[in-house]
Amino acid sequence: MASIIRPRAWQLPCERTSNGSKLHALRFEKRPFSDGAFDLITAVETHFWWPALPTDLREVLRALKPGGRLIIIAEVYKGAATLTSKAAERYSEKTGMALLSVEEHRKLFTDSDYSAVQVITEPSKGWICCIGNRPLVS
Repeated sequence: MASIIRPRAWQLPCERTSNGSKLHALRFEKRPFSDGAFDLITAVETHFWWPALPTDLREVLRALKPGGRLIIIAEVYKGAATLTSKAAERYSEKTGMALLSVEEHRKLFTDSDYSAVQVITEPSKGWICCIGNRPLVS
């Protein structure tokens, strides 16, 4: 059974999904979870708004079980050739959006001590998916 966190969402009660998983929606800054609480944490279209990406990725790592996985998905990244990505890049400084390149995503995960790091892109659509595991021994 997996639990899922939607970072930076407004605090809502924990809900059960149809498959019995728990869905937590909360502000990213308030993470009341114990060490190793989750098998899987996903962040869809949110990580570029996290207050302190390196620190926050280490906090997510802490909340993952050994072997647990973080998956970050976004439809924009720095350097993508799509109009949406170019617009996001152009206005990122004004909006406070932390738009990262493919290599910056990879470095963020590896520098935050994730293992088996994968960064997958769909360049024609400007999509990026980053996957990293908490090492079995940390």
